[in-house]
Amino acid sequence: MWLFTAVGLPTAYAEAREERHLQRLENNIFKRHLIIVDELGYVPLGQGAAENPFNFIGRCYERTRA
Repeated sequence: MWLFTAVGLPTAYAEAREERHLQRLENNIFKRHLIIVDELGYVPLGQGAAENPFNFIGRCYERTRA
């Protein structure tokens, strides 16, 4: 299980992108059976901060539906 705050997930995503480890982060998340994103809706996120991580979560969801 991984726990992210709503701000922490986009931050982890941005850091992984800067360090060119984005695929590694996504692969580690794909391996998890449960991902909790806490404080969603509590802290406003800008579109740029939220777009990529939540697109990725959408892909995770689609994988579980297959």
